[in-house]
Amino acid sequence: MKSLANRGLQTLPVPAFMSAREPCEVPGFGHVKVKHVSAGAYHSACITDQGWLFVWGSNKYGQLLSSDDFLPLPFFIQPHHFEGEKITLVRSGWTHIVARTERGQVYTWGRADYGQLGRKIKSTQDSMCKSNVIQSRFTPEKVPELTGASQVL
Repeated sequence: MKSLANRGLQTLPVPAFMSAREPCEVPGFGHVKVKHVSAGAYHSACITDQGWLFVWGSNKYGQLLSSDDFLPLPFFIQPHHFEGEKITLVRSGWTHIVARTERGQVYTWGRADYGQLGRKIKSTQDSMCKSNVIQSRFTPEKVPELTGASQVL
């Protein structure tokens, strides 16, 4: 995978907080209290005390729910992706994200090559197969077998 400094043809500079060797502040959170942070290979996610989910970094596998390949600043994930529920826990894998809602619903999205989303990826046998698989992977969907989850590791 490309380093953050060599992320293709993007013209945006890498923000200092993404390449710092010492702790530094992530911009955009001055008005909210961050409750939990989770880091993947080249992306990060956090939830606030109000249950809002923010993501930033590499979006190579659709784990940031954006059409952009790279998000240099925190991006707010709309609550409608989680049926309006607040997010109480977020975990980032290498290239995917898992979120738990206040009622214990578990949602997953991102890369799905090795079953890491914990759910069946929708597909069809026609020419639409690729777009259906992409939509299923890159949109948060419930893992029905994990309803009522108290913890996600």
